[in-house]
Amino acid sequence: MELPGPDPEAMRLGKQLEAALIVAVTPGGTVAPAVEIADQLVDRRLLSGPRGRVLAMQLVELSLQHLAAAGQRPDPYAAYAHHLVRTGVCTQFDLEAAFLGRLLSTGLEQGWLDAALYDRLAAAGGDDAAFRQAMAHIERRGA
Repeated sequence: MELPGPDPEAMRLGKQLEAALIVAVTPGGTVAPAVEIADQLVDRRLLSGPRGRVLAMQLVELSLQHLAAAGQRPDPYAAYAHHLVRTGVCTQFDLEAAFLGRLLSTGLEQGWLDAALYDRLAAAGGDDAAFRQAMAHIERRGA
């Protein structure tokens, strides 16, 4: 049995969302085009969750890419995500869920997390059995 590949429409809109957010963080940029694209992704059921979470997930990805490329330089994507929380475009919960979701994915991909990140993720998961099963595949490293 062959599993279906990624939805081409979701991929196209995802690339547009990424581009819209890259423009939004520049001086004079606006979030309106990104919000419209996030709404399309949700309305067409290509992604689940509220639009704020969709925006937050993309900003977390852009932030990680920026940090990998630029090191500790100021991160415009993290700053913009917090701006969107302050202006009500997304919630603190959206931002936290996006960050923790990415953290879980990273831990599962590489098989380990730094102790502080591991502990933060473990605390957020509570007693959910499926979450605990996933965490069993992630090693806690460091002090």
